[in-house]
Amino acid sequence: MRFHFLDIMHRVEPVEVETSVESSPLFANNKAVLSSTPIVAKLKLWPEAGMVVVRGSLTNEVSYTCSRCLESFSESYDIPFDESFFQAVNEPDDDLDHVNAVKEDQIDLTPWLEESFLLALPFIPICKPDCLGLCSECGSNRNLSRCRCSNTRIDPRLMGLADWIDQHPEDQS
Repeated sequence: MRFHFLDIMHRVEPVEVETSVESSPLFANNKAVLSSTPIVAKLKLWPEAGMVVVRGSLTNEVSYTCSRCLESFSESYDIPFDESFFQAVNEPDDDLDHVNAVKEDQIDLTPWLEESFLLALPFIPICKPDCLGLCSECGSNRNLSRCRCSNTRIDPRLMGLADWIDQHPEDQS
């Protein structure tokens, strides 16, 4: 999505824009993402103090594979978007870290939309906070049924002692 900086700077009323950005290229190397709808951006652009302010929301739905239990699930997102731009002839001041300096009149918002969207997604997708995952012994989904596997973990440094206890049950009194 592109806009002309000078065109927005000369407007009195905010400009409302609704556009979509294809999201599947963002997940090309992410095996946890099964599918994704396009990112729908509903934005308002207006001039303010020599800058162009862009605010709105990004909506999308992503289907994942849970990183714990490997079941598929979907998550809907409504992500706030807030960026400001000013035209810089020279290098920008360090005081304006929260504002994006641009040199051209035509500005492509797509990189900022994609960045805001990706930063709102989970690093490791989990179907629910209390997902129990898969049993490390038999591989069954512990959310669906309890397995009879022993989950007792013995410190490898004490394995010799555990073996000795198993071989000498009479000495445990």
